[in-house]
This record gives sequence, structure tokens and C-alpha cells, in this order.
Amino acid sequence: MFDYEAVEKCVQGTQLVYVCIGTWGNKITQVYSMGTQHIIMAMEDHCVKRIICLSSAGIFGHDGGFFGRFIVPLTLWRPFRDKRKQANVLAASDLEWTLVHATEIKMTKKEGDLKVSNEKMISTSISMRSLINFLVGEQCNQNHIGRMPIIGD
Repeated sequence: MFDYEAVEKCVQGTQLVYVCIGTWGNKITQVYSMGTQHIIMAMEDHCVKRIICLSSAGIFGHDGGFFGRFIVPLTLWRPFRDKRKQANVLAASDLEWTLVHATEIKMTKKEGDLKVSNEKMISTSISMRSLINFLVGEQCNQNHIGRMPIIGD
């Protein structure tokens, strides 16, 4: 993510970019913000307009229920601080962006009833299958461009 030339090679020839990057633990990071900046620069260089980023419910506190208000400030504040920077980087771009705030991802095989909100978390988790279906569906969906939907099932 920090090597612009490598990012540019990945973006070249595409029509859509998915950003599903992550870290582990409460370490200081810039992978979300700087990685997304490099991706946006490469997209602009290659005239790619659509970007869909996966993030987390709770990065703004109010959007994550108990988890966002109490757990995040104690345990994940460093990466979530960078995820907020990532959100600002996307919002400042001229791209057709969507920043998907997923609740806790569960590795269940069953797909649940998807719940989407642009304001607050309405479900505490989402199945991997529901998450993937939502992300793939965003390829054609124009309803969430310029938004940060919070999803769960």
C-alpha cells in the first residue's frame, strides 16, 4: 500500500477498485489513510472513477453502538483513528466512492437479512456471505455513492 508503483500496476486497466485492507491489534498505522491516498492517485492517473472501501462500524463512535462508544476507545483507537482519516481522504476525492462500515464479521455459512443504515448500527454482526454480496452488489448500485452505509444482518 505504501509503494505507489505497485498500487498503480494493480489499478491500471480496471473500472472499479475494492479496498479491503486491515491491520491487527491496536498498533499505530497509516495503512488505511496512506494506502487509500495511493489508490486514489493511481485511479486518477488511470481515469478510474468507482471505489468501494471496506471499513468498520464504530469508527466515528456514534455509528457503532456500545462497541463504538466504549470498546473502540479502549482497544482499537489507533487503527480507528486512521480509518477516520481514510474516510476523510475518500470524502475529499472526486471519485464515486462508497465506504462500507461493516459490523463484526462472522464466518457463518448462512446469509442473514441485510440491514443498512446511514446513521447508526442496527445489527451487531454480519455474515461473510452477506458482506461479500453487499460489496459485489455495489458494483452496479448507485444508492451509496458518496455515503458510508453501516451494514449488518
